[in-house]
Amino acid sequence: MKKLNIVLCGIGGQGTILANEVISSTLMTEYSDIKATDIIGIGQRGGSVLSHIKAGDLVHSPLIKERQADILIAFDKYEALRWSKYLRTDGLLIVSDLADRPNAVEIGLDKDIDVEGELKKLQAEILVVGRVHKYMNVSIIGALSGFTDLSKEQWINTLKTTVKAHSLASNLEAFELGRHEGENFIWRGKH
Repeated sequence: MKKLNIVLCGIGGQGTILANEVISSTLMTEYSDIKATDIIGIGQRGGSVLSHIKAGDLVHSPLIKERQADILIAFDKYEALRWSKYLRTDGLLIVSDLADRPNAVEIGLDKDIDVEGELKKLQAEILVVGRVHKYMNVSIIGALSGFTDLSKEQWINTLKTTVKAHSLASNLEAFELGRHEGENFIWRGKH
């Protein structure tokens, strides 16, 4: 079985931790070893949240070294730039179309950047997933699902056992929307 390294990044409250749980749990159905970790700074206050997921035959550490992530999942374009150092050349960036300016920019401590222009400079293939609702994290998981060797049913089964019952229908709809966006994208760097 091949190895798969995924880094997730977002801002507190965007569902990065839940996405890590869903992705890790689903990957466990196919990979013999999974290691995952969350790095939460002041995520509860709108700060960065970073997760690493490593899957393969034998995984020694959950931490992914710079330029070793096959896929970077970003729930915000600014966060995508901040953590792009993890993405390998020709890796896949799956990013929300959300671009919340950092707090330091908002209060005048830092200058804003051309986030769209900077993203285009990355040596990666970029799939932008439209932010259609508050279940953006699951839409992005849907987009990711098509780039793995796991079946759509495996992903849906994990969602059914992971998300709260009252939001299951909305999460499944979000998954389908993201899956549709991912199906129309060809990742030339997939190995």
